[in-house]
Amino acid sequence: MAITNESSNVLGVISLVFGILSLLVMALILGPISIILGAIAGSNGNTMGWWGMALGVIGVVAGVVVLSSIG
Repeated sequence: MAITNESSNVLGVISLVFGILSLLVMALILGPISIILGAIAGSNGNTMGWWGMALGVIGVVAGVVVLSSIG
């Protein structure tokens, strides 16, 4: 199934939203979702996908740091 430009834009926006949310809540769940969707959207030329992927990585790293400092 080919991803159209419109589908790539939707995936980019969802990735960006999940990336932002991963900085605030459920980083270890929303971060990887953001990374995967961002990679798919970014590979189709969507800039928001790359930003979402970057925020997902930052969210996962921050989540791991917070969890390791608690335990």
